Amino acid sequence: MSGAEATERSEPSSTEPQPVELSRLRRDRASRRGVIALLTVFLLVGLTSSLGAHTSVATANSEGYTLTITYPSVTRPGLPIRWEIQVQHPGGFSEPLRLATTFNYLHLFDISNLEPDASGSTATGDQVIYVFDRPPGDTFRVSMDGNTEPDVHELPAAATSLVVGGRTVVQVTYSTRVVP
Repeated sequence: MSGAEATERSEPSSTEPQPVELSRLRRDRASRRGVIALLTVFLLVGLTSSLGAHTSVATANSEGYTLTITYPSVTRPGLPIRWEIQVQHPGGFSEPLRLATTFNYLHLFDISNLEPDASGSTATGDQVIYVFDRPPGDTFRVSMDGNTEPDVHELPAAATSLVVGGRTVVQVTYSTRVVP
């Protein structure tokens, strides 16, 4: 072995860990426990569905008519939604049904289908009014398929009303919150 080779060798390093202060060990252990506790709380909240989408029902009665709205009270962008309107009137309906909904509320959704199809529709400055042929029986139900728009997050409360003879006979107010 030459002298040059001897100078290039170094002494083997120890694999024994460096001593750590007891206060640092305790602080690190407390940090790990805190993170585990936070993850546990997050998991429990997720298991209770508190952070997910929610559907709610709002109902109003007036002049013998019952108007029930099933709507997304909490949703996220891109999620499909359930929005249904049900009108009940003992003895049936004597004329086509006119359902008016806050125009801006409908901007919250990408509507792909309205079932049954409206026979007509019109809009005022703040409402969309759908006209449906006179339904048979005492109950009429309309359902909208759609997804929540990606860029809209929160709107003021919406109102859906039943218009009979040119006047509102029953109205339901509700709101949808879009969370990230």
